[in-house]
Amino acid sequence: MQDTADRYLTLLDRGQYDEVWRESAAIFQGAVTLEDWQGRMALAHAPLAKIRGRALRSAVKKTNPANSPPGDYVLITFDSRFGTQDVVETLVLFAEGDRWLLAGYFIK
Repeated sequence: MQDTADRYLTLLDRGQYDEVWRESAAIFQGAVTLEDWQGRMALAHAPLAKIRGRALRSAVKKTNPANSPPGDYVLITFDSRFGTQDVVETLVLFAEGDRWLLAGYFIK
Protein backbone atom coordinates (compact mmCIF):
# COMPACT_ATOMS: atom_id res chain seq x y z
CA MET A 1 0.00 0.00 0.00
CA GLN A 2 2.86 2.38 0.77
CA ASP A 3 4.21 1.79 -2.75
CA THR A 4 0.83 2.74 -4.20
CA ALA A 5 0.65 5.91 -2.11
CA ASP A 6 4.21 6.83 -3.09
CA ARG A 7 3.42 6.34 -6.78
CA TYR A 8 0.39 8.64 -6.65
CA LEU A 9 2.32 11.27 -4.68
CA THR A 10 5.18 11.17 -7.19
CA LEU A 11 2.74 11.70 -10.05
CA LEU A 12 1.10 14.59 -8.19
CA ASP A 13 4.50 16.15 -7.42
CA ARG A 14 5.34 15.98 -11.13
CA GLY A 15 2.05 17.62 -12.08
CA GLN A 16 0.87 14.50 -13.92
CA TYR A 17 -2.74 15.02 -12.85
CA ASP A 18 -4.19 13.35 -15.96
CA GLU A 19 -2.33 10.14 -15.22
CA VAL A 20 -3.41 10.19 -11.57
CA TRP A 21 -7.04 10.45 -12.67
CA ARG A 22 -6.68 7.70 -15.29
CA GLU A 23 -5.15 5.35 -12.72
CA SER A 24 -7.76 6.09 -10.04
CA ALA A 25 -10.63 3.95 -8.80
CA ALA A 26 -13.87 3.92 -10.78
CA ILE A 27 -15.66 5.52 -7.81
CA PHE A 28 -13.25 8.45 -8.02
CA GLN A 29 -13.65 8.86 -11.77
CA GLY A 30 -17.42 8.70 -11.34
CA ALA A 31 -17.34 11.45 -8.71
CA VAL A 32 -15.07 13.92 -10.51
CA THR A 33 -14.49 14.43 -14.21
CA LEU A 34 -10.98 14.69 -15.60
CA GLU A 35 -11.55 18.39 -16.34
CA ASP A 36 -12.77 19.08 -12.78
CA TRP A 37 -9.82 17.15 -11.34
CA GLN A 38 -7.37 19.18 -13.44
CA GLY A 39 -9.00 22.41 -12.27
CA ARG A 40 -8.93 21.39 -8.62
CA MET A 41 -5.27 20.42 -8.83
CA ALA A 42 -4.42 23.68 -10.63
CA LEU A 43 -5.86 25.55 -7.64
CA ALA A 44 -4.69 23.34 -4.79
CA HIS A 45 -1.49 21.55 -5.76
CA ALA A 46 0.16 23.31 -8.70
CA PRO A 47 0.88 26.59 -6.83
CA LEU A 48 2.96 24.77 -4.22
CA ALA A 49 6.72 24.95 -4.38
CA LYS A 50 8.81 21.83 -4.98
CA ILE A 51 8.32 19.07 -2.40
CA ARG A 52 11.03 19.20 0.24
CA GLY A 53 9.89 16.44 2.56
CA ARG A 54 7.03 14.15 3.41
CA ALA A 55 6.48 12.02 6.51
CA LEU A 56 3.77 9.47 7.13
CA ARG A 57 1.43 10.63 9.88
CA SER A 58 -1.11 7.80 9.89
CA ALA A 59 -2.73 5.01 7.91
CA VAL A 60 -6.21 3.91 8.92
CA LYS A 61 -8.14 1.03 7.36
CA LYS A 62 -11.92 1.30 7.09
CA THR A 63 -14.54 -1.07 5.76
CA ASN A 64 -17.85 0.26 4.48
CA PRO A 65 -17.47 3.80 5.91
CA ALA A 66 -20.59 5.93 6.20
CA ASN A 67 -21.51 8.06 3.16
CA SER A 68 -19.18 6.10 0.85
CA PRO A 69 -19.65 3.22 -1.55
CA PRO A 70 -19.19 -0.12 0.25
CA GLY A 71 -15.74 -1.61 0.28
CA ASP A 72 -12.32 -1.47 1.89
CA TYR A 73 -10.51 1.84 2.22
CA VAL A 74 -7.26 3.12 3.66
CA LEU A 75 -6.82 6.78 4.63
CA ILE A 76 -3.14 7.69 4.52
CA THR A 77 -2.09 11.06 5.91
CA PHE A 78 1.26 12.75 5.40
CA ASP A 79 2.90 15.83 6.91
CA SER A 80 4.45 17.46 3.85
CA ARG A 81 6.69 20.45 3.21
CA PHE A 82 6.56 22.31 -0.09
CA GLY A 83 9.23 25.02 -0.08
CA THR A 84 8.62 26.71 3.27
CA GLN A 85 4.94 25.75 3.45
CA ASP A 86 3.79 22.88 5.66
CA VAL A 87 0.64 21.05 4.58
CA VAL A 88 -1.24 17.87 5.38
CA GLU A 89 -1.93 15.55 2.46
CA THR A 90 -4.48 12.75 2.66
CA LEU A 91 -4.85 9.97 0.15
CA VAL A 92 -7.86 7.70 0.21
CA LEU A 93 -7.13 4.33 -1.36
CA PHE A 94 -9.89 1.92 -2.33
CA ALA A 95 -9.57 -1.83 -2.88
CA GLU A 96 -10.72 -2.44 -6.44
CA GLY A 97 -10.23 -6.07 -7.31
CA ASP A 98 -6.77 -7.03 -6.11
CA ARG A 99 -5.36 -3.48 -6.35
CA TRP A 100 -5.46 -0.37 -4.22
CA LEU A 101 -6.45 2.66 -6.28
CA LEU A 102 -6.89 6.33 -5.47
CA ALA A 103 -10.40 7.27 -4.38
CA GLY A 104 -9.61 10.71 -2.98
CA TYR A 105 -6.86 13.28 -2.42
CA PHE A 106 -7.03 16.21 -0.03
CA ILE A 107 -4.50 18.88 0.84
CA LYS A 108 -4.74 21.36 3.71
